[in-house]
Amino acid sequence: STARNSGARQARGRVLVFVDDDCVPDAEILVELRKSFLDNPDALVGGRVEHGCTDNFWSTVTHATTSAAYELHEVRDRRPRRFSTSVLAVPREAFLDVGGFDESFALPGGEDYEFCERWGHSGRPARYVPSAGVVHFHPLTFAQFVRQQFRYGRGLSRTHQLAKGQDQGRSRGAQVRGTLRLVPHPLKPNKGIRSLELAAGILVAQTVTAVGATWEWKGPRVKSTGISGE
Repeated sequence: STARNSGARQARGRVLVFVDDDCVPDAEILVELRKSFLDNPDALVGGRVEHGCTDNFWSTVTHATTSAAYELHEVRDRRPRRFSTSVLAVPREAFLDVGGFDESFALPGGEDYEFCERWGHSGRPARYVPSAGVVHFHPLTFAQFVRQQFRYGRGLSRTHQLAKGQDQGRSRGAQVRGTLRLVPHPLKPNKGIRSLELAAGILVAQTVTAVGATWEWKGPRVKSTGISGE
């Protein structure tokens, strides 16, 4: 969060484009983003994220979990859209006005979703542009996967805490129901052992995420800091 905010302060362009360092952008990504901002100059834009480590099971589980969350959020959830910084574009002045990424997130995990929540609750528009995409390469061992999901849980718990403090958070029951909807998602388009393995992997992911969320929820509450000074 701190590094991204520092880059945003020093940038001179009208639009900021964030791409994670384990992602390879499409050759035409800037062209597609430019088209989007010509049509909707004030919108936050999330792009398409393709999976680049198809031979790595735990990386595939992570991608399947994120894809399921994107799809279900798009279809059922009327709350602000959440996009990851695998590819995220936003007008610079509006980004600074909203407060940038919350610098109380010391480690990666949830700070992008928390920013999207604040953006949406500020009344600003957001849109998904699948033509602006990246390929995500992040191989994981099981131990790395567990640490990642635990960190995600902590970050998402903090996001919910901050939203609740602004009377914008969902109830814990709604959060649990949203989590349970992710598990059977791989079974819908596919059949066979692979879909069952992915569903089981998502269940493991959500269990570890829940542990991380509980850990953060029971710990000290951290206030949002937003962009710090130079």
